[in-house]
Amino acid sequence: TCALPIYLNMEIFTIILVTIPVILAIYGVIRKQRNFVLWGYFIYGVIVLLAELNSYRLNHDFSHIYIAALYGVQAIIAFPNKMSYTGSKTMKSLAIKNWLSLMLINVIGIYVVNNNELPELFAYYHIILAIIPLIGMYFMATNKIPIEENN
Repeated sequence: TCALPIYLNMEIFTIILVTIPVILAIYGVIRKQRNFVLWGYFIYGVIVLLAELNSYRLNHDFSHIYIAALYGVQAIIAFPNKMSYTGSKTMKSLAIKNWLSLMLINVIGIYVVNNNELPELFAYYHIILAIIPLIGMYFMATNKIPIEENN
């Protein structure tokens, strides 16, 4: 049998690992299910946070701490909760701020990927994760998000 070198196995594993939350977020947009979108962003944020902390541990480049903190913020913003989208002005305002924050974080992610030795595919994932908030804001502006009662 022909075994792949360990670094290729690890790269394939990493690509599969980060693909899952991106697919989850895309699925959430297609189904207009906010919690799937949030879980995708949350999991992606945690993955990047842990990867950057590990990179800092290995080479002590402090820029990894900045990136880890940024994706820690993404995980905090996206942490799914049981709060329903009620369509109130307060909820819309908060949602817009959250969407813009997630968009900005992932625009920075595009820059980080393009300026480091990371698979180009990751830049495309950040592009997708930067576009999804625009879709969310469009859905809000056109009242295409189902209004729910808080439980």
